[in-house]
Order: sequence, then structure tokens, then C-alpha cells
Amino acid sequence: MNPRRSANRTLRNYVVLRMFTCTPSYRLDERGRHSRSQTKGNIVHESSDDLARLDEQLRASIERAGPFLRSSFGMPAHSLNARRLARHLQGAPTVALATVTTKGEPRVTPIGAFFVRGHFYIPTTMHSARVRHLRRQPAISLTLFEGIEFAVIVHGTAVVLGEDSPDFEELIDIQRESQSASVRDWGEGAFIRIDADVIYTYALNPEQYPE
Repeated sequence: MNPRRSANRTLRNYVVLRMFTCTPSYRLDERGRHSRSQTKGNIVHESSDDLARLDEQLRASIERAGPFLRSSFGMPAHSLNARRLARHLQGAPTVALATVTTKGEPRVTPIGAFFVRGHFYIPTTMHSARVRHLRRQPAISLTLFEGIEFAVIVHGTAVVLGEDSPDFEELIDIQRESQSASVRDWGEGAFIRIDADVIYTYALNPEQYPE
């Protein structure tokens, strides 16, 4: 056997193993697919009023979607309702977060997030580049996808929350619960709340997502 090929195979297997053993929010399901784990306590942070508002926003987003997106996402047959979406977004999934610099240049980064009362929250610090960008240009987008099984796309406006926010302590508790960390560990902590203009969802098999 070629030693270099054997070494490459060993490294590749190690990387794959680390992906699935060191990321607590994800697991392989019984069919070998990359899927969300529900081992974080089955806590949903939405009240009935939150879920009602989220349902209305999801319906309005479907109406605003263009014909190509409606077709490719199979709306509304393959869309999730608020209860199913909130339950699936437990824990701290890794999302792709997009911001814009003052020069109009796009910036995207993978980062942990959590979903509380119908909003995505991003833990960060007041001195991060993304916070500087958002203070000047608050437009923000986020996407999360799991193969061809599930996707959510959010476009909206960012609100930066610091220690003076009345929600800050609750967000700290939720972050510790889901990530075993706190933004205070990183310096002058902050959370980015995304006030969504639209939320698009897709599920290959919506009926498999519990309410």
C-alpha cells in the first residue's frame, strides 16, 4: 500500500470522526444522515404568543417568496410551522452568518447560534468585526442547512445587545445551557439578535419533525 495514500486516508477518517464526536449539536441518525441531536433537554424557549407571531411571519414569508424560491423549497408543502421549527432549533446549531462591511463587501462566517422566542441570537463581543460592521450597516442574513433534509434562511436587521439589555442574563443562561460557555468569558460580551424580515424554511419530510 502506498504510505502517502494510507496516511491521507487515516487523516480523512480522523477529521470525519472529530466532526461527529466533538460537535454536540449534531449526530448521525439511524440511516447515517447528518442530523440535529435532541439531547439538550428538549427545551423550547417560545411561549404560545411567540409561536403565534412566528407562525404569522412564516406564512407572510411564503407569500413574499419569489416563484423560483417557492418552487425550489416546495412551499408551502415542505415548509415547517413555528412549533416544528422551534423544536428542531434547540441547542446551538452552527449557522452561516453574513454581514456587510462599510465598503459593501460581504463577510460570512460559521458561528454557533441559538433560537429564543422566535429570534436567532449570535453570541459575540462588542469589539468583534461583525459588531463594527453591524453598527454601520445592520442588514444581516443567516442560513442553516442539513444536507438535503432541512434548511432555514433568514434575512433581517441586527440589534446588538450588551450588558444593559434586560434580556442579557437570560441569554447568558441559555448560552451556558446550550454551549457550556458565556460571552463574558471572551471579554465585553454581546449578543446579536436578528429581527427577521423573512424566514424561509424547508424540510424534505415535514411530518418527521415533532411539534
